[in-house]
Amino acid sequence: MTSEKEKITFALDGENFGNFKLREGDRRMKIYIKLSKDETQQWKALKAALTGGNLTDDTLARIMFFKGIHTITSELNERVENMTEEEKEAIMKDMNADQADQAMKLAEEELGVSDENATEATD
Repeated sequence: MTSEKEKITFALDGENFGNFKLREGDRRMKIYIKLSKDETQQWKALKAALTGGNLTDDTLARIMFFKGIHTITSELNERVENMTEEEKEAIMKDMNADQADQAMKLAEEELGVSDENATEATD
């Protein structure tokens, strides 16, 4: 089994946040979050407020993680929609072919449009 490890810490609004470890194996990625004592207390308070204690830490963390991804994706899509064509072209030029293909695929999935649908609509 091949496993890559990466440690991450980050700051948001001038505040540093925990130690994150990402481990990527052949089929899965695992995310580990090490919280300080204060962060652990904040997590417990948030969990109690959001769920009344009815969800496990694992389930709450997954919900928050995927809601965060959805929010970030929505914000990114809104920014792209508000870009000029020149800005979009400049970004696409800086991407390699795989990145550009992946970006187009994600955009098509988000908007529910594919190349086939686009050509049919113009016929």
